[in-house]
Amino acid sequence: MLVTHACRSAVRMVSLVVTVCVCVNSIAAQGENSHFAPGDDNWVPQFLTASLLTSDSNGPDSEAESSPLTVRPASCGATCDDDPLRPIGDLLRVGPNDNCCFANACCDPCQTWTASVGAVFVHRAMPKFQPLISDPAAPGAGLNAADFNPGWAAGMDLGLTRHRAFDSATDLEFRFFNVDDWSDSRTLRLNGNPLVIHTNPQTFVTGGRDVTSVYSSRLMSVEANARRCIGSRTTLLYGLRYMQLNERLLNRLTSGPGVGDILFTVAADNDLIGLQTGLVCDLLAGCDCCVQFYGKAGLYLNDAGQFSSLTNFSAPATTFTANGDQLSVAGSGEFGIVARRRLCNNLSLQAGYHVLGLHGVATAPGQLSRSGFLTGTGLDRNDTVMFHGASLQLLLAY
Repeated sequence: MLVTHACRSAVRMVSLVVTVCVCVNSIAAQGENSHFAPGDDNWVPQFLTASLLTSDSNGPDSEAESSPLTVRPASCGATCDDDPLRPIGDLLRVGPNDNCCFANACCDPCQTWTASVGAVFVHRAMPKFQPLISDPAAPGAGLNAADFNPGWAAGMDLGLTRHRAFDSATDLEFRFFNVDDWSDSRTLRLNGNPLVIHTNPQTFVTGGRDVTSVYSSRLMSVEANARRCIGSRTTLLYGLRYMQLNERLLNRLTSGPGVGDILFTVAADNDLIGLQTGLVCDLLAGCDCCVQFYGKAGLYLNDAGQFSSLTNFSAPATTFTANGDQLSVAGSGEFGIVARRRLCNNLSLQAGYHVLGLHGVATAPGQLSRSGFLTGTGLDRNDTVMFHGASLQLLLAY
């Protein structure tokens, strides 16, 4: 009797291990071993219905020792409370029109809200080649926009998702991130006389100078998207997005022979608001881990503007200004890969790598060649800016 009971326990243990292993490799199981009848709203994968798990034969209401454990598949709109026996890895319908959701780390029908908090670590690409200040007496000497390397900066990343909003198969997600401390500086000595500041037309400055230049950039993004399943591993994303790109360039020319210092500043601002759409694809969807690739494209109305000023501190001090403001069309493209690991039922850790490009924006170095201090006008809004970097978040689901 003891031997028989031990054998039954061993069979149960082996069956449990087999089921967990199959769950971890759920992608293959979904593609190869899932069968359901056409039009059937209640279905489970074959590997679950063929489970070797057996019920306890010692109970008063137990079935035969070889009968499988009953797993009740959930129907459309089901919740965890409706299906308490649902194992992780089961396939559930959660909405009408065949919008299905795999109950795994990528998509769990038990979740109603998901909140995320974390950080982004982003690299801002170097500006394009463009002369800013040059010394005609020494070809190649001077300051160029491509000399600046804004490098890496960290920022805040917050998110909130409402799953199955309005009792539908659509999720609503909100995301905010902000990086505001990209900066780089350059110092050099230019001995030519005169020196050239590459405005339009060019500005000439007398005497050799010590040049100190500081370049900074800031990016902020807020988006609200709807996400809807359009396939077993594909989700359609569409929504609104607002972004701010602000840049500053400060140039100070000092130590001139018997003349005052020169201060030249540029402020370029972009306010982009528009629509975006994209796809999210599940590359790996296991019980406790999820890997997704996504791509998004957006079209925006950009309120771009710039203000430039040049002050000569020779007595009397004189200031010249140029500014411009214009509505234009801008675009964005973004793609990335994210990996999520379930730490416990309600807590997950997510990491990712992302690339974001903006086209049709105003940058600070780009304004010099368009700033006309004689007319007081000028604006360049056709630059492209690239960002790439990593993200790390904690996700709380309930």
